[in-house]
Amino acid sequence: MRQIGRDRYGPARAVTLRDVPVPEPGPGEVRIRVHGSSVNKGDRLVMSGTPYVMRLALGLRAPRTFGIGQDVAGIVSAVGEGVTTWKLGDAVFGELTLGEAWADEVVAPADELAQAPKNAPLVESGSLPVAALTAWQAVVDEGRIEPGDRVVVNGGSGSVGSYVVQLATAVGARVTAVVRAHHAERAYSLGAETVVDADSQDFTATDTPYDLCIDVAGNIPMSRALRAVKPKGTYVVVGGPTDDPWLWPLLRPLLWMLRGAVSSRRVAVFVAKPTPERLAELCAWVDAGHVTPLFDSRCTLSELPRALAEIEAGDRHGKVLVEVNRHRAEGGHSAA
Repeated sequence: MRQIGRDRYGPARAVTLRDVPVPEPGPGEVRIRVHGSSVNKGDRLVMSGTPYVMRLALGLRAPRTFGIGQDVAGIVSAVGEGVTTWKLGDAVFGELTLGEAWADEVVAPADELAQAPKNAPLVESGSLPVAALTAWQAVVDEGRIEPGDRVVVNGGSGSVGSYVVQLATAVGARVTAVVRAHHAERAYSLGAETVVDADSQDFTATDTPYDLCIDVAGNIPMSRALRAVKPKGTYVVVGGPTDDPWLWPLLRPLLWMLRGAVSSRRVAVFVAKPTPERLAELCAWVDAGHVTPLFDSRCTLSELPRALAEIEAGDRHGKVLVEVNRHRAEGGHSAA
């Protein structure tokens, strides 16, 4: 079978496609014939091995494993000993903690998966897990949005921010999306009531503070962002720049939390935790039409190394959906 990966840390040119043996599931695991995956910011950090502290888990001098990729949606093709929750032919999706989803077949713990949405093409469900679950935690778990809340999303057009806008709108919030001008139409289509031009307007200079600010871009000082939140409101930090290869990506959340401890606003800094329960809730929202899988372009597994190089060079933007075995429609799902 085919698998995308790397033997060393580095830029996109270090990534290769090779033939590897089909993996066999162990006890408590299932094998999935992959239909769809996607490229997340975290995948590119894993490729480069930065911030360097990540190498404590990934391998100090070189990666311990060849594969890359977290998002997966596909069909169960083999079941390991002791697995009773899934059977051959089941359509599942999830986030692989071991990160080897860019392959024809992958092995995953059975208890980390959920039934894939029935009202979305299975291949497109491969764009959901990492980004949509991060957005879910920001909106539902940390943001605690109530219908009618005024919410501003800084970075409302990215892979996570787009899902934040969708979810907050579905909850019943009045959403303002901070995006660049050429993304305004998309933000409106996802449910934003108001759009702020990130290049020419300052969303923090408002006379009517928001109930909640979800900061996906992380590109402004917290002191300014908090100005946009009313007292007793909430500021949720989802992400931010990761161009420092050393400790700043770790120290910055700590400083955010310390700053929040002396603020009259609640500050939430979190690491997204994928669970089958959250996946099942997300699936229900997709099937109900409240959330739609989002991506900006497609590529096949064999085209993925070139797509990664284009992302790195700035020639390809937005979320990339990876189509793996899209022509095999199984389990009652459309693979198109």
